Amino acid sequence: MTRTGIESDDIHNFERRYENALSLLNASRKIIPANREKILEFMTHCKAKELRKARQLFYLQRLTTIASIQKQKGFAEATNPWTTWGYKVAAKVFWRWLRGCDEDPPETAWIKTTMAKIAKILPEDLLTKNEVLAILRAANHPMHRALVITGQGVDQTSG
Repeated sequence: MTRTGIESDDIHNFERRYENALSLLNASRKIIPANREKILEFMTHCKAKELRKARQLFYLQRLTTIASIQKQKGFAEATNPWTTWGYKVAAKVFWRWLRGCDEDPPETAWIKTTMAKIAKILPEDLLTKNEVLAILRAANHPMHRALVITGQGVDQTSG
């Protein structure tokens, strides 16, 4: 320990910063308990793997941010491939705009946005006939009804 109270090999004071980040995670009202618990479990895993405090802090800060953005969604719900794809595309487009170029800059050139393997629509992803009819009954504008009818191929007189 030096005069400043910082370990000589911890000039960036990662231990204190980690504890502060942990306090922010625990105090945040934007993070649902299930996500908070998963982050804490992961941090225990990182500690067991003997990751350096700097790397643990890196993960803790980023996971806290992600959990805050998700608000009331659990991590399991956020694994939708379309959600992931959307974040990737937004990052690529933003950095192209930021750098004023038509091609991907080095910051985002490594991000892959192809959806070939995950773009398959499963039967459970489709609306049932009853769900479509309920949407039609709830639609207040003819344009909305037309979009539902043409998008689903349902006869308007079926209900």
